[in-house]
Amino acid sequence: MSTDIRKTVPRRLPGELGLWIFILSDLMLFGLYFVLFAYDLAVDPASFHASQAALNSTLGLGNTLLLLTGSWAVVMGTRVEADPVRSAHYLTGAAWTGILFLLLKTVEYSHILGAGHSLTDSRFFTWYFFLTGYHALHVVAGVVFLFYLAGRRKRGDQLKEELVEAGGCYWHLVDLLWIGIFTIAYLI
Repeated sequence: MSTDIRKTVPRRLPGELGLWIFILSDLMLFGLYFVLFAYDLAVDPASFHASQAALNSTLGLGNTLLLLTGSWAVVMGTRVEADPVRSAHYLTGAAWTGILFLLLKTVEYSHILGAGHSLTDSRFFTWYFFLTGYHALHVVAGVVFLFYLAGRRKRGDQLKEELVEAGGCYWHLVDLLWIGIFTIAYLI
C-alpha cells in the first residue's frame, strides 16, 4: 500500500512586507481619488462628459496595451530567473513599455493643451491631469526600478528573489492603477 505524502511549502506573498504595505496604502489612496472623482462626476455629469469627449480614447487604449505588455514582460523576466540574460531582456523590455507609455501620454497632453484645455479648465481636467500626472510618477519609478534590476541581472549579480518579486509587484500596481484611471477617465 503506497501513500502519496507531499511536502507542502507554506504559501507567502511575493516580495517584502514593506512593499505590500506600500501597495495597499497606494491602492487605498487611489481608491479615495476614484471615489472623489465619481462624486464630482455625479454632481456635474454634463461637464464631465463634455470634457471627456476631448480625450483620445485610442491613445488611452494604446497606453493600456503598453502597460499590459510590460506586465507580461515582467512576468516573463521573473520566470526565467535561471537565465540572467533573458531575464534582463524581459525586464528591459518592460521598462521600455513604461517609457513608451510616458511618450504617448506626452503626445496626448500636447493634444489636450493644444485644444485649449488646462488643469483649471474643469473639474474633469483637474482630476485628469492630477491622476495621470501622479500615475506618471509611479511609471517613472517603475522604469528606474526595472532598469536597475535588468542591469544587475545582465551583470550576473545574484539578486534576492524578493527584490525581483518586488519589482514585478510594483509594476503590476502601476498597471492596475492605470486600468482604474483609464476606466473612469475614458470609459465611464
